[in-house]
Amino acid sequence: PMYSVSIAARRVGEVIAGYVVNIATGEEWGAIAGSGSWRYDGNGLNLLAAPSVPRLDHALVATGFNYVPEIRAKQAGAVARLLPHIRDIRRIGSAALDLCALAEGQYDAYVEEGLKQWDLAAGGLIASESGLIVSGLDGEPNERLVMVAHPSIAEEYFALVRACGF
Repeated sequence: PMYSVSIAARRVGEVIAGYVVNIATGEEWGAIAGSGSWRYDGNGLNLLAAPSVPRLDHALVATGFNYVPEIRAKQAGAVARLLPHIRDIRRIGSAALDLCALAEGQYDAYVEEGLKQWDLAAGGLIASESGLIVSGLDGEPNERLVMVAHPSIAEEYFALVRACGF
């Protein structure tokens, strides 16, 4: 039950609002730039504040894989190099839901190659408004690479992701 509808509003190239709904469960998340992110549980809004991670080797990392076999093989190698340095990985199949789960503290970090804007826009805003750092390989997140982590491990995690060959 992990598929979603994800919608975002963009102004002058910047995502200013986003909303994600898990269609199978009815769970909902949203964010407005500069105003935080929340989860709607049917009774009201619960503001999200991603918890800090004590150490990188305790991090549970969400990821996904490209459908192009050559890219997928490269990603598998990078994940294999990443695994000895973290607690474990998870893959559910919806980047938007991964980013919302990250904002809630279900995961500690995220990495994925090949995300389209519709995969990233709303979930990325929800993650960043919860206090997480959302980055790309060398700057803004994009189709080449998306990395997300709490500020407590972000610098170390982003360096590790690069060293692993993502």
